[in-house]
Amino acid sequence: MRKAWIVPVLATLLASGCARKAPEFGLDVLNHNLTVALEPSQHTLKATDKITAEFKSKKQVRFLLNKNLHVTRIAVEGDTCAFTSHTGPQIVQILPPAFADDSSLVRRAQLIVVALPQSQKKPRTLEVAYEGQIADSVAGAEFSRTFLANQTAGVISEKGVYLGESTLWYPTVPGDLASLRVDATTPKPFEVVSQGVLVKRKIEGDRMQTVWQERNPQDAIYLVAGPYSVAARLVPGTNVRVMTYFFQQSADLVDRYLTASARYIQLYDRLLGPYAYAKFAVVENFFPSGYGMPSFTLLGSHVIRLPFIVYTSLGHEICHNWWGNGVFVSPEGGNWCEGLTTYCADHYYEEAKSKEAGAEYRKNIDRDYTVYVHPDNDFPLTQFRERTDPATRAIGYGKAAMVFHQMRLLLGDDKFWNALRNVYRDYVFRYASWKDFEKVFQEFYGQDLRWFFRQWVEQKGAPKLVLKNVRKEQVGDRYRITVTVGQEAEKPYRLLVPVQVKTTAGSDKKLLDLHAEVDSVSIEVVNRPVEVAVDPYFDVFRRLDPDEFAPSLAQIIGEEKPVFVMPAAASPELTAAYKQVVQQLDRKKRGKVATDTSVQPDSLAGRSFVVFGGPWENKLWDKLNLEVPAELKLEPGRVAVAGQEFYLNGKGTTLIAVLRNPKSRDKAVLVVVTDQPAALEAVAPKLVHYGKYSYLVFMQGQNVAKGSWPVTNSPLVVRF
Repeated sequence: MRKAWIVPVLATLLASGCARKAPEFGLDVLNHNLTVALEPSQHTLKATDKITAEFKSKKQVRFLLNKNLHVTRIAVEGDTCAFTSHTGPQIVQILPPAFADDSSLVRRAQLIVVALPQSQKKPRTLEVAYEGQIADSVAGAEFSRTFLANQTAGVISEKGVYLGESTLWYPTVPGDLASLRVDATTPKPFEVVSQGVLVKRKIEGDRMQTVWQERNPQDAIYLVAGPYSVAARLVPGTNVRVMTYFFQQSADLVDRYLTASARYIQLYDRLLGPYAYAKFAVVENFFPSGYGMPSFTLLGSHVIRLPFIVYTSLGHEICHNWWGNGVFVSPEGGNWCEGLTTYCADHYYEEAKSKEAGAEYRKNIDRDYTVYVHPDNDFPLTQFRERTDPATRAIGYGKAAMVFHQMRLLLGDDKFWNALRNVYRDYVFRYASWKDFEKVFQEFYGQDLRWFFRQWVEQKGAPKLVLKNVRKEQVGDRYRITVTVGQEAEKPYRLLVPVQVKTTAGSDKKLLDLHAEVDSVSIEVVNRPVEVAVDPYFDVFRRLDPDEFAPSLAQIIGEEKPVFVMPAAASPELTAAYKQVVQQLDRKKRGKVATDTSVQPDSLAGRSFVVFGGPWENKLWDKLNLEVPAELKLEPGRVAVAGQEFYLNGKGTTLIAVLRNPKSRDKAVLVVVTDQPAALEAVAPKLVHYGKYSYLVFMQGQNVAKGSWPVTNSPLVVRF
């Protein structure tokens, strides 16, 4: 995540490149100079914010603050001012929509109204002194790449401190871009992390003073603290420091994270432009999280030990310091940064492995959109703010990433990456919108691109490609292959569709500029053709035909009204474990639980469903004609998957296998087999993280095998 957003707060009514404040606040903040004393054992802070601002009103100014914080004094140019505090519904009318629409934020906020002293001199400084407790719960916090998990709005405790933008822990004017200086004191051994550069760290007695400063404008201020051990090194060839703030038990991970962080910064320096901050820190968190802030990331203790994090999520969060925490997202027109970061990080890493790995990543994006998004939950990218479930992730991360990929196909590699470098250079520490990207890309393309952004950004949906006809003819000593491609959509898209002809000696490819319902392209080859494939590397963002991808767990996760079929004869312990799976896969609580003796097979047509138990346990197997892949064998006491055997002998084996629904090929059947209820309960919360797989095997809750069934019959491939 780019930020620990509970909602898209703190910035609305914004214009590209600059903030357009709600006039009711009466001032534009230019700099925060914060002095903060933290007392973790008491959950309290005591702070003074000396604000430099442009005053737009001569009578009064306003700002927001957490209502648990008590303002003790406000002064303008040194003169003490009268002020009032307002909470609850009475403040909603003057709040920007991003605030007013979020009831939890309104409940947390107070509006401070300051009466300005009468003076001929225009004021420049506002000083606010305040104190109080910040102790929101961290219960239910979860690291999830799929769902928006419950997260704390802010906490000061003996385990650690987290103060983010939604905490409202400092005087806040929505839409501000302001520089900052944070001078924090804490009891030893609490180290403090904020954005920018560390300008002072001093220990006196049992107190520690830490000063962070960022001279460039920021759209929020973060403060994190904990009993950390600190390590740092310079990124070779730069003045940038990479740092770790880890708990003592994580000391073995320090070198891994410092080395990886330096490597990512060097990568993006070359790819996108010079890193804009003085440091990048990986900070360990005492509750589960995966947050990206300007110049640091906050990862939960369990998260930093996941082996894949340094190869995927770490780079993603570092890339956010170019997109989202370097160039800020204007809420006017949609959040583009998650898609662009996904493209420059997750997709980039896969593409660097091989052409096939990049294609598989794009295929998974198309598949996720196909299975998670339907007409009732689809929306255009201009409406995306943050992901809350698989569907919003498929749009805001996946579709947006593919929009940038198709722009790259349109411009070519050199122009595409140069255009992104220009965006970063021109908009760093400023707000940017999709329209700003359109402007820059159009300059490099040299032609109007309104059509591109209209169809991909401003309207919802995606096309589906259909291979209508393939004609092969011999022309002299050559072969001419004519391929006719159609598209299914509410109205035709303009698409660049790769069409590839494989021959006995290699392959030839052409781009079909498809902007009608049906069009054709001809390719001449010298050697005998053996295969024709439309969009073989999944370069087009589109809905996939069910036969283009293997059935996967994503189809169950994305099912609006799944059915869960349990054996009526299952033990109470096993039934309780099955219900744990239901709870994880049916978070919207729209599904139906049935037994194998009561459900009718015809009622399962047109939906994805779950069968608990193997053929020897669940009587529904006798009523269905399931297509079991050759790679899967199910027997009492033993299962075999892709050549590996696993025994069901009470040692904690759990099989998760996804098959096609024989009554609806676009739907799936999830088979869950286990030999130990406790082992299945350990597996249940992990399933939502394995959406792309057809099969999984766990031993005592640990994954030991995973994969997808082979796809051999794509309707977009013709073999001669």
